Amino acid sequence: MQTIDWQLDQQTASALIDEALSLPGHFPQDCLTDDQLWSDMSEPANGITRDRETDTRCVTINVFEHGQTLTHYALRENCAVLLDSGLHREIELHIASTLETVLSSRSEASSGE
Repeated sequence: MQTIDWQLDQQTASALIDEALSLPGHFPQDCLTDDQLWSDMSEPANGITRDRETDTRCVTINVFEHGQTLTHYALRENCAVLLDSGLHREIELHIASTLETVLSSRSEASSGE
């Protein structure tokens, strides 16, 4: 498992937080509550959040401020609301960049052997 960290500028961070806070109001049918979810513990490292109705894997969105939860919900990983979101685009951008770096490093290491 690899952790991916990156920094966001203030404007991007604010936009992503605003989006996360607004999605439940705009798309309440897509923003799932804890009672609509279950934790699939069949994965060796950690549980995977799934939708009880369709068994679809989900992405959990949490926003905290000063230790207080401002919002908490999950979106199905194949949900148009998630796939069209700035949150998804930002994550996808950084995962792609990290994968490119990792693959490049592995390629350089194997060609140097």
